[in-house]
Amino acid sequence: AQRAFFRHKRLNGPDASSTMHCRGVRDAATRKFKAAAKEAKRVAARRFFTDLQHYSRCVKRGCPRIPPAAICEHGVNQADFLLRRLFPRDPDRDTEVEALRLRQRTEPVPAFTSSELREAANGLRRGAAPGEDDVSNDIVLDTLEVLKDSWSVQLTAALEAGTFPEEWKHSKGVFIHKSGRDPARPNGWRPICL
Repeated sequence: AQRAFFRHKRLNGPDASSTMHCRGVRDAATRKFKAAAKEAKRVAARRFFTDLQHYSRCVKRGCPRIPPAAICEHGVNQADFLLRRLFPRDPDRDTEVEALRLRQRTEPVPAFTSSELREAANGLRRGAAPGEDDVSNDIVLDTLEVLKDSWSVQLTAALEAGTFPEEWKHSKGVFIHKSGRDPARPNGWRPICL
């Protein structure tokens, strides 16, 4: 029907009565073919699910991305074990840090500039998940021009006083498995602080 339509269209033109008749025949054949194909798919699907009593047998279970493994002996907290292995404590360094005394500041702290804030904000990635305060990078980037004066005053005051929000000093540690590494070894995990 398709060939006959194009042949009549080429020979007689698109508006000829024989071309119009062939177009109607072609459209009817197309509808009939699509209906038959749809019915055939329905019958085949019904036959497939009727014959397959336990369809879960045909589903292949995927391999886990991280094979099950014990990082440490039973009864030990794995997060604590990884923390101790990846970030060992050095008692000598701890005493050195505690003994360290900062000398008094003699020069005034330079104020934050708008260009410094803009440069810091340009390092933020849009679409990232918000922090615990529910402020996303998008909000920071969108409000920078409006709030830059307030932020520069607050950040300069924090530097002058030497006090910072408690939230800046704490984070949530998460361990992510490094692909291709042995999950039973501590170096097979990447610590990330959120």
